[in-house]
Amino acid sequence: MTDPKFWLDALQWLCTLGMAAVMFLRKPGEDAAAAVASLKRETEATLRVLDDDHDKALQALRRDVAGTLSKHANRLATFEERLQHTPTSDELAVLEGTVKAVSAQMTSLQEALIAVRQSQLRIEDYLLNHKVAS
Repeated sequence: MTDPKFWLDALQWLCTLGMAAVMFLRKPGEDAAAAVASLKRETEATLRVLDDDHDKALQALRRDVAGTLSKHANRLATFEERLQHTPTSDELAVLEGTVKAVSAQMTSLQEALIAVRQSQLRIEDYLLNHKVAS
C-alpha cells in the first residue's frame, strides 16, 4: 500500500467520482432548459417587433406603390386622350396638299389683283388727264 502508483490511481478514481457527483448534482439539463426557454422568449419578442416593423414598412410601401400607380394611370389617360386628337400621317398629307393648293390659288389671285390694279391705274389716269367736256 505504500506504492505511489496505487495512491495515484486511487486519487484519480476519487477525482473522477467526485466530478461525476458534482455533475449529477448540478443538473445541467435544467439549466440548459431554462436558458433555452429564456432564449426562446427573447427570440419570439424580437420576432414580434420585427414582424410589426415589417408590416408597417409593407403597408407604407403599398401606399407608395398605389400612389405611383395612380399617378401613372392619370398620365397614361392624359396621353391617350391627347393621342386621340393627334392627326395621323394620312391626315397630315391631305393637309399638306390642301395648303399647297391654297398657296397656288393665292399666287394666282395675287397675279390677277396686280392686273386689276394696273387696269384701275390706267382708268384713273385716263379720267384725271382726259377730262370729258360736259
